[in-house]
Amino acid sequence: MVFAFQIQFLWAAFEFFLRDGRWALMAIAFIQLWSLLLNPILFDVRFLHPWNLFGLLGIAILVTTFFSKSKRWWAIGTLVYAIYDIVMIIMVSPDQYQ
Repeated sequence: MVFAFQIQFLWAAFEFFLRDGRWALMAIAFIQLWSLLLNPILFDVRFLHPWNLFGLLGIAILVTTFFSKSKRWWAIGTLVYAIYDIVMIIMVSPDQYQ
């Protein structure tokens, strides 16, 4: 009985993600835009610093993916952003600790 409930719950969560999950992309884009605007104020990082400009690429990927009509492009855009995010974590994080 519990197993059937878990499958039902997972399927409902998956359907919810397919229906409304792309809104998460806009939330992440908003957070990234907010960080671009606050970095110069809070951390004294120039707005035209290369990492800030590279952040605009991430926002562009997310917004483009959000407005795509095909689920195929939605999946591709999400994968491209995941790769972009991993590259940003590897490249930017060590720079901040030196």
